[in-house]
Amino acid sequence: MSLNLQEVPRVKTITKEDFIKNYFKPQKPVVIEQFIDHWPAYTKWSLDYLKDIAGDKTVPLYDDRPVDYKDGFNQPHATMKMSKYVDLLKKEPTKYRIFL
Repeated sequence: MSLNLQEVPRVKTITKEDFIKNYFKPQKPVVIEQFIDHWPAYTKWSLDYLKDIAGDKTVPLYDDRPVDYKDGFNQPHATMKMSKYVDLLKKEPTKYRIFL
């Protein structure tokens, strides 16, 4: 079996009309490089912002171990206050991730 691999086209920006006509209707992939630059969250959401609004919440953390049914489906490997998790992320690389 042979795969017919093709490079995915990239555009900086695109109008809704061009996207629908050239990619959505013909079901072709495209990478839009500057799609969210104008969204408020693009500049507002930062680690400090997340710490401010959710720092007191306890979050489930998962490390690089595979999930095992014996441990309970989707049971976190650890929990931590969001503020402590943000501090950890800012301090050093960590194996812990949040999956919601």
